[in-house]
Amino acid sequence: MPITIETQGNIVVMQIVGVFNYLLHNDFMRSIREAQKNATYVVNLMHTEHIDSAGLGMLLMMREMVGGDAARISLVNPNQKVRGILFMSQFQELFQIT
Repeated sequence: MPITIETQGNIVVMQIVGVFNYLLHNDFMRSIREAQKNATYVVNLMHTEHIDSAGLGMLLMMREMVGGDAARISLVNPNQKVRGILFMSQFQELFQIT
């Protein structure tokens, strides 16, 4: 499955495998709707090969759905290509990227 979610107390860990694009929209949105609103979110991008504009848009929707400016979302373990896309899109201003 391209998206897996584990909840560990107040921490929700989401892993994206493969290409993060519009094909994951339904699964991604279902996962966000089912998640806790006041949780800390960790999106593990270790196995994400590429992210396109739809994937970036879904991260922005996630941010709005779980609290906007108050949301606690970390994007972790991106490969060099994905990290470059995130920084080119100025996502370091909205998310913690490690």
